[in-house]
Amino acid sequence: MNLFITRLNPETTADDLLKLFTHYGAVSTTRIIFDRLTGRSKSYGFVEMPNSNEALEAMNELNNSSFQESMIIVKLAQSDIDDEGRNGIGNAPQQALNVQTNHRVLKRTPQPVTPHKILKTNKEGRNSDHR
Repeated sequence: MNLFITRLNPETTADDLLKLFTHYGAVSTTRIIFDRLTGRSKSYGFVEMPNSNEALEAMNELNNSSFQESMIIVKLAQSDIDDEGRNGIGNAPQQALNVQTNHRVLKRTPQPVTPHKILKTNKEGRNSDHR
């Protein structure tokens, strides 16, 4: 089960999340998300736990709790809510700590291409430019 943790202290590391969540059970991976341009933490991350009961217990116990001088929020990640396989982190750089040997491959979502010029055929079969 994938958990979303927000309002993290900017100094929190993936290892810090690992230590916090292993109190509740096995942890597969922990990730902290960083801003691509500045390299600073965006103050949120993800924790993946293989046992749903342990993950739910961690979520219930840690939601709205104090961790490293911040009141954190813990909830189900969007991928576990909508079950579409998206992990909600897009292309943001991340600090990951793989605890087990199973690695998750993140798929990039293609960006929509907006054409500069759309050609439309009029009734006479001629192309006319529309912007």
